[in-house]
Amino acid sequence: MSRYLTPSKLCLLVLTSLYTESVVPDTSIIPILSFIIANISPCSGFIGRKATSQKPLTKFRLTIQDFENVTITHPSHKPGRTLFDLFLERIWSINSLSALHQLFDDLRDILAKTRDEAQADADAGILPPEDKIILARSSPLGVFVRRARVEFMRMVFGDVSKLWMDFVKYKQPTLMLYQRRNPSAGPSFHDINIEALGLKEGDELLDILAKFESDEECASSHDVERILEFQVERLQRLGNRIPDAMKRELEQMLLPATPVPSLNEFINFFDSWRAGDYNKAFDSLHRYFDMTMQSQNRTYYQYALLHLAILHADFGAFKEAFLAMKETIITARENQDHSCLYFSMSWINHLHKAYPTRLSQFGFSAPPEGKILSFLETKAEETHMWSLLSSTYLAHAKFGLSKGGKPAVAVEVMDAAADVILTRDIDMNQATYFVMNSALFSRLGMFNHNLADCYNELIMDNYRDFSPVEEVLRATCRLAHASTNRGAHKTAQTHLSRAPASAHTTLRFYQYLTAHTSLLQLRRALTSSSLPHSTALLTHLTPLLQTADPDLTHEAHLLRAHLAIRTRTFAAAIKLLDPAPLLPLTTAGSDAKKRQKHHPVINDVAKRVQFMLMRARYHMATSEPQRAEIWALRALREAGFARILPCVWEAVEVLCAAYVRQGGVWNGMARCVAARKILEAAIPAALEGCDMALVGRMYEGLGDAWMGEVGEVRRMGRGMEKEGWRGVGMADLFLGRAGDYFSTISAHREREPILQKRALIARLRGDEKLAERYVDEALALRKRIAAESREGGCG
Repeated sequence: MSRYLTPSKLCLLVLTSLYTESVVPDTSIIPILSFIIANISPCSGFIGRKATSQKPLTKFRLTIQDFENVTITHPSHKPGRTLFDLFLERIWSINSLSALHQLFDDLRDILAKTRDEAQADADAGILPPEDKIILARSSPLGVFVRRARVEFMRMVFGDVSKLWMDFVKYKQPTLMLYQRRNPSAGPSFHDINIEALGLKEGDELLDILAKFESDEECASSHDVERILEFQVERLQRLGNRIPDAMKRELEQMLLPATPVPSLNEFINFFDSWRAGDYNKAFDSLHRYFDMTMQSQNRTYYQYALLHLAILHADFGAFKEAFLAMKETIITARENQDHSCLYFSMSWINHLHKAYPTRLSQFGFSAPPEGKILSFLETKAEETHMWSLLSSTYLAHAKFGLSKGGKPAVAVEVMDAAADVILTRDIDMNQATYFVMNSALFSRLGMFNHNLADCYNELIMDNYRDFSPVEEVLRATCRLAHASTNRGAHKTAQTHLSRAPASAHTTLRFYQYLTAHTSLLQLRRALTSSSLPHSTALLTHLTPLLQTADPDLTHEAHLLRAHLAIRTRTFAAAIKLLDPAPLLPLTTAGSDAKKRQKHHPVINDVAKRVQFMLMRARYHMATSEPQRAEIWALRALREAGFARILPCVWEAVEVLCAAYVRQGGVWNGMARCVAARKILEAAIPAALEGCDMALVGRMYEGLGDAWMGEVGEVRRMGRGMEKEGWRGVGMADLFLGRAGDYFSTISAHREREPILQKRALIARLRGDEKLAERYVDEALALRKRIAAESREGGCG
């Protein structure tokens, strides 16, 4: 394998030589130079948004057809001849090893002379050529020509012969075209030495030369190292696996004599890790360590340590992960790799935030998250690490929202991140910015007119090809989650089917997608009151949650508590809703810390509010409205300060339900009136959230509040006056609306008590036929619920 020179680089040298001879017209200079620079620059061709989105990644070597496509449409200064004609004439004029040596000798004349060479030519009276373009030695073309000449002079005779034979095979597809345009070319144009040997048509040796095929492409070690570095960069940036076509091509290129076997082992580690083959991943990573220690090439050594720590964390071995991360930081400091150093600090901060209880068991204590993020922002700005700066801004915004900060502050920080992303063209953080915007609008309850979903759809439509797979997958799942809230289950399945293909070949992403799909099915089963099916889904989901995202684990925990409440297993429900996770580690007592080993601390204010609301629903199910009111007020307070409007409306619904339930106990009239006024003010805003179940419960609570007022009026002995009958009518109206919303999401168990309440209202009005119809519908609904429970379906 050649170190640098290949037949395609010889053709690039020929094209460069044609450019310096001034045969390229002015209108064609920019396309030709762009083509040359794009294929000789180490920073172009593979890395970048356009390369990853428009060019196939499995093709990284130039063919003779590529040169034809670039040059055939451009004329030359010679009348009747295109630039491709001159190119063909030049490459077929290299008809011997001597001509190949002459090509590299002539390249010396197109380079600018050094000071000593210029002085020597001036003393000898040699004038510089006026009809040629001279390349500066430090220009991209000059550096390319100089390196090509140096590499050619370093090649031994065997390598030069191999390069010559490869070049003959490389230009073979243009044989017929060259013969048609140059009829005078004889049979010896492959190699001028054929004529000297006296070979004629029909000779065996000449037939062998004529049958050369160009199917076998040649690659230099420079090309191999370049494609391997590109694959490492793509694996780190996007998080996906190597395509099968590229994997086969790499296997063909990576011979035992490959000069970069350690980098190949690093790629094998990535591919095995993403595939879930942890044994092979560990073996590849340890082989990489051994090779780097032997060759003293530790370019990626600290990154290998970093990924070893992440691999340990995937296993749940947080102590080993923390020790590996400490070694990563030490190695990065030794190598002065600030990018790896700051990323390691950011990752430790993320790990401590996601698993604070587990890390504290090993005596690990991290500084406050705000200080770490401020430090990373300062250092990233000082060192001009714009990707780290933008991601740190986004992490700062997320940290502020999780602690209940003002949304206006988060928007300001996110705008700063957007400015860095746009001005510095950091495409890989664009999807993260959009997901953060979607999460912010979701917290503000701005689902109306798709304000929260438009960012996720923007990722799926325009940015999915060059965004990290994890962010694309999160956008997909958020769209499915929003569709499930609206009762559009088929639309949710359509969104999940649009998940990136690499999510099905990478174990962690596949587990995330499977867990999220199962959670959506579990929510649907709980909504339709298919309890056996819910239990089966929860059993299937439990193994996936052991290595799942903390957000999914929290949601599954709440759904497990919801299922326990539905099945009236209150002992299991109260165990799941232990308030220990709401206590911070610094203030929790010894007993609470023991319980926190089984229930991780909840640091996100949104998750805390959801936990409190589920606890309030538990007390409502156990006929303890006073305690439910206390928990609902706590949730309302925290959600109000953090501006989490969907949780505010849910807390209002639970609070008003507790008020109505206590109507006959103490000051019933005032509580029912208060619940009615609160719900009347909250429902219009809650409608923008498009959560059908919540709106249905709020309408049901409003109907109960109206009936509670009527009941209190009758209890005071005032009879059914005009206002009383108006209250009955309003109650029936709002209960009907609640039934419509529950019907949209197939919430059959919630519809049954509504039908029973409407039957009582109809009897109160004296409409027995309507009451009987409601009763029949309630009985039919009860039979349907029982049948679906036996079949285990979702309805």
